[in-house]
Amino acid sequence: MDFKDFNDDKVTLHNIESDTENNLYRSKITYGDDTIKIQAPRMILKTLDGPNSNINLEFTEDNEEFYQFIHVFENFIKTKIVLESGDIIGKTIPSKSVETMYKTFVNLPTKLTHHPTIKISFNMETINVLNKGNDKMEFENVQENSEVESVLSIENVIFYRNKCLLEINLETIKILSQVSQINTYMFTDDTDTDESEKMDSEC
Repeated sequence: MDFKDFNDDKVTLHNIESDTENNLYRSKITYGDDTIKIQAPRMILKTLDGPNSNINLEFTEDNEEFYQFIHVFENFIKTKIVLESGDIIGKTIPSKSVETMYKTFVNLPTKLTHHPTIKISFNMETINVLNKGNDKMEFENVQENSEVESVLSIENVIFYRNKCLLEINLETIKILSQVSQINTYMFTDDTDTDESEKMDSEC
């Protein structure tokens, strides 16, 4: 679904399950009966951290609404953890503790000419890679600094001993074009731009 259609009343946090091998706990997140799948707007594929690892997507000056959506969504999840921790974990976690523990997946830029990025996990064997015409592509043809649209699968809240974070996987990535280095400031006024093509398949 488009992030603009998201309804937080449909979100459920489920009781935690132990993952002893990785020394963590997971609380599954569902949207109705399904996993939350959000279609993100056009962004820049900034870096790939190797196969079956992480991908960094960079916001553009046109992404302020999506940037704000992520901020609001993460605050919603933190509030939900506080309110429902007694049920899903077995003990109540104070709001100050959640604020300290929670690790956002948004990385702020280190230079004024750069934009914030989001770091998303992916699996090279299962990720769906499309070109602009919605034809399937091989993952090895994906290049950094491409303009992309993507579908993000928000699956769990992960609890470690001293931190918690969202488990988000990149389900689909659509390559719109190859671009050169962009040196524009975040959220400045811009001229009319073409709207990105929407993926034909439903999210």
